[in-house]
Amino acid sequence: MSKPTLAEIVGKLTAKQRKFAEGLVFGGLSKAESYRQAYRWSGNSANGMRVSATRTAQKPNVDLAIKAMVEDKTARWWADKGKLQNFVMDGLTSTASTAESDITKLKAYELLGRTRYASIFEEPQANESTAELHGSIIDTIQARLSILLSSADVIDITPSAGRGKSRRVQGPKAIPVDSGQVGETLTGGGEGG
Repeated sequence: MSKPTLAEIVGKLTAKQRKFAEGLVFGGLSKAESYRQAYRWSGNSANGMRVSATRTAQKPNVDLAIKAMVEDKTARWWADKGKLQNFVMDGLTSTASTAESDITKLKAYELLGRTRYASIFEEPQANESTAELHGSIIDTIQARLSILLSSADVIDITPSAGRGKSRRVQGPKAIPVDSGQVGETLTGGGEGG
């Protein structure tokens, strides 16, 4: 059996229950305030309203609808990464400038500094652009290949050279050979010596 959709779950609620759930999830209201608005509470007892709000939130259909709405809201935030990033950045900026606690402000500034937009706490080499890094790697490889291919001592490894035989040649099919120093073991790539 497939999981019911949000519309199917919300469709089982009364209009007041739906408004109550939406106030909690999308309005950011407390249970009591959401209940007051949805049910047009006019009673004198704030405690009575809180009890009624809690009971309403615990009803199986309402509880399921609240959970489904939260899941849907979260999925929408993650689906729109740009919107989520803007929300987080706006929240951090607002907290950093309006929070009463110095510790809260400091934490907000720290988090802002760690974002990919600021990156002020990273080491300089970590900020190096990927394109520059790739260009540097390519330049290094090309320079080393150029040195290797310009070597005078090369061995032709094409099949026409005959099995087990080698001859010295120049040209594009040649692989450079380093004869090394007398008594030195060749490792093939600068790993030691």
